[in-house]
Amino acid sequence: MAMRHHGSVKCAVVREALSARLDGEQQPQLPPGVDAHLQSCARCRGWLVGAAAHTRQLATASARRGPDLTDQILATVRARAVSTASLWWRGALIAVGVGQIAVAAAQIGGLDFGMVHTEGHGAATGAHLLHESTAWLVGLGVAMIAAGIWTVAAVGVSAVTGAYAVALIGYVAVDAASGQVTAARILSHIPILVGLVFVLLVVRDRFGPPRRRGRDRDAEPLMAPLPEVRRRDHLRPVNQSAA
Repeated sequence: MAMRHHGSVKCAVVREALSARLDGEQQPQLPPGVDAHLQSCARCRGWLVGAAAHTRQLATASARRGPDLTDQILATVRARAVSTASLWWRGALIAVGVGQIAVAAAQIGGLDFGMVHTEGHGAATGAHLLHESTAWLVGLGVAMIAAGIWTVAAVGVSAVTGAYAVALIGYVAVDAASGQVTAARILSHIPILVGLVFVLLVVRDRFGPPRRRGRDRDAEPLMAPLPEVRRRDHLRPVNQSAA
């Protein structure tokens, strides 16, 4: 579509001259009749206002200092560190659970870890206690593995393991004082205490107080929006030399 013109000056010539002025290009003098053309051509006036606003937006965006993203980056790094630690705790809990099942399998295979044997009727009782201990180890081992995979179950596992560990420590102390338990049997209980520590760490990570991870900043744009450019009430004659 051909560019319109008013009077003796075409719109294309006027806009090219005005664009050069907005870009800061030095010209000896604008073509004659530009001011008169602007007074009579509404389209060129509108084009000049839009071009001036666009130029100002670009200049403002270039001069604007970017936002400080240091806190957001550090929060992301901390979140990744916490996530890595959580994976370690869960993996360790699963490993302890596997260890519990391994101890139970050893007891099923005939290894008694130094349980005291008695003769006659007491021997049958001792064998049954060994079976009960094996069942407990299997149950706790499976529960720890489940809590390491599905952390929502860690609270229940920690409660059961904690109560069992407290009672076990009391009985071991009494039996050790009376010579009813061997050192090998005491050492076989250590995985239970280690598992309790790791399951409590998983519970703290899963249900503990929330950590600040910069989520509030995630909603903020990386670049602030450009300020709205107000339209000037009037334009000075472009034929006048720039100050």
